[in-house]
Amino acid sequence: MRDRALELYFEIDSQMQELKRQLCQRTGYPHNLKELKNALQIIIDGKFVNADCFPVNVDFGSTLNEVIAAGNFGWVNTDINGKNFPTEGSGQLEMRMQLMHFGRRIKSDEVALALEVQCLRPAILHELLAFAAAYPGNQWAFPIVALGSAWQYRGGRWNVPLLEFELDKRCLSLEWLGLTWPETCRFAAVPK
Repeated sequence: MRDRALELYFEIDSQMQELKRQLCQRTGYPHNLKELKNALQIIIDGKFVNADCFPVNVDFGSTLNEVIAAGNFGWVNTDINGKNFPTEGSGQLEMRMQLMHFGRRIKSDEVALALEVQCLRPAILHELLAFAAAYPGNQWAFPIVALGSAWQYRGGRWNVPLLEFELDKRCLSLEWLGLTWPETCRFAAVPK
């Protein structure tokens, strides 16, 4: 065990030396310095991210009602409709959706920062629904949140869509954006 730790130490040290070399070169660091600093802090803090990746075909030409129907949900929050969540894209798009898991309770702004560092953005509702239709079994295992689409409820609170289950029903629900999310949640994310 100690030999592996020592080996890992030298591998990481070599990577850090390369980062330092790039920072000191005449032309400057070739990537975004702020993202590098944020990524290093996340690593130092031990806030590692695990992600599963899924190919998804999103059809923005379909209405919200059509993509909800394709999801075959047992229950849908009636506030999830075309008026509150207008379609934000056009045409068809093939993408790789990642389900980000942080393994701890987390706030929405922390998720947004972690995604930003990895050049990802939160999925929007249409993308979440395409995922739900293609991979209906996943929401039985854990709630899946789409922070990229938000709707302001009558009381002024912003709500975001999520896939979850209750008893024997797959549900398309809304939850308060300001919530501290349980450690079981996954956050749908796509490349910027």
